Amino acid sequence: MYRKVVIGLLAFTLFNSSDVFLLLKAKESGVSNTLVFGIYLFYNLIYALFTFPIGILADKIGLKKVFIFGIGIFSIVYFGWGSIITSMFS
Repeated sequence: MYRKVVIGLLAFTLFNSSDVFLLLKAKESGVSNTLVFGIYLFYNLIYALFTFPIGILADKIGLKKVFIFGIGIFSIVYFGWGSIITSMFS
């Protein structure tokens, strides 16, 4: 089981788009330093606030379901960020 998880996380990491690239694209597109910092701060705040409750949910309904749901949300958010940054600031 451990080996499957590590292989899955490794594959995800190799194809994961970095937050820094999205922030650099926003900066390159004309967003102020303050707003870029605010976006990153907001992202980390949301991450920190939801970590514990999502862990409790994973204990209740199962890790696999929560993980699959999380990957889906991750994909939607990153697609949205890329689309918004590209369309608004290009």
